[in-house]
Amino acid sequence: MPSQLGVIRYPGARAGANRPRERVITMSRARRLASTVVAAALAVTGLAACNRSPGVAVYFGDQGVVTEAEVQRIWDDTSAKLTKDNEGKLVMPISRQTIMTLELYVAALRELGKEKGFTGTPVSAADLAPSFTMQPDAAFITLVGEYQGWMNAAQQSQPVGSISEPDLREVYDRIKTAGYPETYETFAGQGEQLAQAGLGSAISLRNALRAEIADLHVRFNPRYSAPTMVLAQYPNTQVTVVDVAFGPGASAPVIDLR
Repeated sequence: MPSQLGVIRYPGARAGANRPRERVITMSRARRLASTVVAAALAVTGLAACNRSPGVAVYFGDQGVVTEAEVQRIWDDTSAKLTKDNEGKLVMPISRQTIMTLELYVAALRELGKEKGFTGTPVSAADLAPSFTMQPDAAFITLVGEYQGWMNAAQQSQPVGSISEPDLREVYDRIKTAGYPETYETFAGQGEQLAQAGLGSAISLRNALRAEIADLHVRFNPRYSAPTMVLAQYPNTQVTVVDVAFGPGASAPVIDLR
């Protein structure tokens, strides 16, 4: 049966941005972008090790780059700027974990930008606000726009190179495990099509971020979980095929201290 993969969708990629020799399905609608951002922020892998200061949510290198005060500031501002949902209710659509996660992602991408020579341009609140039940000037929407801008720049900065067989096999295994055996019956029959599916930049970005995370020894306040940044998904699904973890996995549950 012909492959249905086609291309890989990059969560957060700028609509209409094309890269030489790679085809990428971008998220052209703000609502899909918003849902992917929040879903990616909530992809956590368990509680991480304790830090030195209860006032710091995340240490990135020697300095605390996400403080509890900053998380609280965004939480309070967003709470005050909620708008009614379809049922006429005011419902907080995010958690402190979501805020911490996006702050961490921005910090990591900013550090990578310093090293690789790219800068993120924030996506405007006007483009993002319709997808959230909050006012356009809510601090959380500003944070999403900052993350989106850095992610766009990071993706565009990555070189287009060959993909190793182990990387292709990992993608294949994830797709097949998710329940697509009719499309991917054997790796031998699908490896070449996977290699043409626009994975190069996502895998390159994953490898660069892994090195950055390892060098800076990311550590978490125990009230938060170590997130996993989603970099590419199987088209039209929530199946992640390329990602990068910011900490070790654990079996402990996520704690939401709202």
